Amino acid sequence: MYDSVEIESKTGQIKMPRWKLWMWYYFARITTYKEGDERYVRLIFQFPHYLHRWYQLLTTPGIYDYWKAQRIDNKEWKNQMPIIEFSQKDLQRNRVITPGWYRAHIDSVGEWELSKNGTSQNCNLDGVIIKNADNGNEEFTGMPTPRWSFNDSPKARGFIEGFLNALKVEINPTAEKNVRIELKAAEGREIDVFIENETYEGRIVNRINHKYRTPKN
Repeated sequence: MYDSVEIESKTGQIKMPRWKLWMWYYFARITTYKEGDERYVRLIFQFPHYLHRWYQLLTTPGIYDYWKAQRIDNKEWKNQMPIIEFSQKDLQRNRVITPGWYRAHIDSVGEWELSKNGTSQNCNLDGVIIKNADNGNEEFTGMPTPRWSFNDSPKARGFIEGFLNALKVEINPTAEKNVRIELKAAEGREIDVFIENETYEGRIVNRINHKYRTPKN
C-alpha cells in the first residue's frame, strides 16, 4: 500500500508514493480538459471510483503512523544545516599575495573555449607558487597562482608570444609558413610571473597581467 513508483521528470527519475500518483493523475487530467473532450466526461464518472480508493487509503490501519513518520522525515530534512566544503586550495586562493616576481609551476593548460562575445577563444592556465623569484622567500609556497588566460584574437596574441619566449620556445618571425605551437606542452614547466594586486568588486584580488621572464636558476 505504501510502496513507491519511479517516474521520469525533467530532472531525472524521482520516487512518488502510489497514492500521490493517483491523485496527481486525476487532477492533471481534469486541468488539461478541452471543451468537447469526451475523456472529461469519463473522468467525471470515474470520480466516485477515485474517491472510494482514497477512502480505502485513509481508513487503512496504520496510515496515521505512516503519515506521521513522513512528516518527521520531512521536518528533519528541512532542519538540516547547510554544509559546504572548502578545499585547502580554495581557502588559499583568497589569500592576498605580496606583489612581486614569483617562480611558478604550470599545473594545467586548458582547452580553447569560446569567449562570451563569441568572436574569439580563451585558454585558461592554472599553476602553483614555488617561491619568490627574487629573494627565494617561501611565504607563499604552495599557494595557487591567480588563474590567467590567453585570448587568440590577433591583438592579444602578443601576450602568448611573451609567455613562450620566457619558456625559451623559439618563434621564427621570418618563417614563410604559419607557426603552430601546442600550449599544452607548457604543462609541468616552470616560469617567472609577476603577481600584482587589483581591486575587484570592492575587494583586493591577485592578478597575473602577462608579465613573464625566464627563470634565472
